[in-house]
Amino acid sequence: MNKIRMPAPYKELFKKIISFSEIMLALVVIIGVVIALAGNTTDLLAMDRSEVDTFYEFIYRIY
Repeated sequence: MNKIRMPAPYKELFKKIISFSEIMLALVVIIGVVIALAGNTTDLLAMDRSEVDTFYEFIYRIY
């Protein structure tokens, strides 16, 4: 199987673009998780935890 050979300047540019893309994707995922966590935390704090149905509602929300 033949491998495609890239000139050195293009290879370095390609590595930088891929690294930047990976970092941006990781940041987007982390920001999404933090937003979801904040939204669920406020809902959980607003729930009446003295009722059993509250726990079922929270469990079904996770699934």
